[in-house]
Amino acid sequence: DLLERSPFFSDILLGVTDWAFYLFKDGLSEHLFQSSYTSTYYTRGVWSPTRPSVIFLGLVSGGIDIWDFSDQSHKASLSDTGASVAITSMIFCYHGEDKEQKLAVGDAQGHLHIQNIPKNLIKQSGRELENMRKFLEREEHRVNYFKERHQELRDLKDNMEKQAQMAADAATADTGKAGVDEDKEDAVAEAAYKKLEM
Repeated sequence: DLLERSPFFSDILLGVTDWAFYLFKDGLSEHLFQSSYTSTYYTRGVWSPTRPSVIFLGLVSGGIDIWDFSDQSHKASLSDTGASVAITSMIFCYHGEDKEQKLAVGDAQGHLHIQNIPKNLIKQSGRELENMRKFLEREEHRVNYFKERHQELRDLKDNMEKQAQMAADAATADTGKAGVDEDKEDAVAEAAYKKLEM
């Protein structure tokens, strides 16, 4: 699948799979964000060219899910119809904050559909850019926290396994020593008994 770089954050990438979409950051091995799973396959995703927190996602049903992170991050904020069959491509063909914005949508039958984007999905709201930056930073901190915590738990597990092995080794050594001591006691008792018989 294609990765699309954010027009507002040069190190942030959008990746779309059948069941979910992901936000990645250059230099991180883990994704920053994973959407909830969808009951209808995703086919394509594009960033809004004028809204830093908006993503348009094409669906196999022909629908378009619009995620607005300034509104919510657990599900799509809006849904629309882009085509009657699976969407195969999407691209913004004309944009500008003060101008009309159109989304060209290609479908599986080779038809082109032009969507007029409403004004509320064109113009940035208040501190949207800064709020999206903060959201991405929080997600990066969350990823790093879980990565560090996972390493701490792995180290703790290794340490506990080593201690358990050392305790088992010590118990085995004590059991062997106890067996040797019993043999010595038996030999001393046998010698004492033989002395009595004489």
